[in-house]
Amino acid sequence: LLKVLLRVGIQADAALAEQVFGFIDQNGNGKISWEELWAAARPSVDEVLQVLKAIKEQRGLSIERLLRQHDSSGDDKLAFSEFQKLLQSLSIDIDQETAAEVFKRLDRDGDKQLSVNAIVGKGTPEPG
Repeated sequence: LLKVLLRVGIQADAALAEQVFGFIDQNGNGKISWEELWAAARPSVDEVLQVLKAIKEQRGLSIERLLRQHDSSGDDKLAFSEFQKLLQSLSIDIDQETAAEVFKRLDRDGDKQLSVNAIVGKGTPEPG
């Protein structure tokens, strides 16, 4: 792992390489599986929320307008499929599992729909 870190331009010593290895090797078997590597590289829900907030600020987007544009049924609620299309329109490329976790975090009342009015009224939750 130390050779890989150095090859990609990350200045690391053996201690840092060991720490990174331990973080990735979730089951502690001394080997890194593809699943463990993918899980380590996958963005967290908080990271996705931070990206959404940054995109909103950088582009001067109105959250209300953005949500309503993706509300294909016109019921002021976004189903998960509509939410996925919103993420795609913002070029946020995440796997379905992470998208589902973000959706669940934003779904304050647990009805499996994002209420435009609830999100706009309270704002996007702060990461954390």
